[in-house]
Amino acid sequence: MADWILAQALEIAQASQANLRLLHVLSGDDPDSPHMPIHTAFDHYPLVLEQTVWDTYNTQWQSYAQNSRVLLQQLCGVAAERGVAAEWIQVSGLPEQAICEQASTWDADVVVLGSRGHTGLRELFLGSVSNYVTHHAPCSVWVVRSAAHQNAHDSASATQTTA
Repeated sequence: MADWILAQALEIAQASQANLRLLHVLSGDDPDSPHMPIHTAFDHYPLVLEQTVWDTYNTQWQSYAQNSRVLLQQLCGVAAERGVAAEWIQVSGLPEQAICEQASTWDADVVVLGSRGHTGLRELFLGSVSNYVTHHAPCSVWVVRSAAHQNAHDSASATQTTA
């Protein structure tokens, strides 16, 4: 979770005297996740090597999951320092569906999530987690844009306005 998302979530939790629940979804779409090995018809290596490749991938995945758990624990510590009670959970799956399912399970009042700023073809092919959650969550959704994304959007708007 980026610092700018946590900062917004903490502001909301402090203002409403609410508890914070942090969710991380382990997904192959996460840029921090290990890349799944691809088996092609041109691979002529023995099965032992294939098992080694899978073992390496599984080790990397477990490391990814452990690093994410450590980060979630650290973020809960940051929340506690700011006077906000926080807990965390980590699940595997499609982020957009997992977020909506967890929001329903928790009976959340609001979901706070970041936006990568995918638009156009990137959004079409990669999808937009924030767009899906906005339309399917059982509660209100607060989408936080990064400063870089917001600055790029403001620059594009200014260019269109002055042109």
